[in-house]
Amino acid sequence: MSQCTRITDAAIAQLSTPPAPTIQSLVYLDVSGCHGLTSQSLELLARCENLKHIDLRYVPLISNQAVLNHVNNMGAERVLKIVENKLITTKNYK
Repeated sequence: MSQCTRITDAAIAQLSTPPAPTIQSLVYLDVSGCHGLTSQSLELLARCENLKHIDLRYVPLISNQAVLNHVNNMGAERVLKIVENKLITTKNYK
């Protein structure tokens, strides 16, 4: 979905709200360059239990601090790290 100008928080809500199967099946998400996303999307994506890689680079409405807060809030649930500015992955994701 990268570079798609039509992607908004509402689209992320559809991916992360029951009964969406992506709550369990989504592993990799590249929304880099999607200018319609806000930090609300991070809150929604926290529901996706198996999400191991999120690319949020070039998403201006999501701050670096929001990304850091998201990683810290996931804590023991998932071992996430920021690889690059707004690029989140698990420590063992390839």
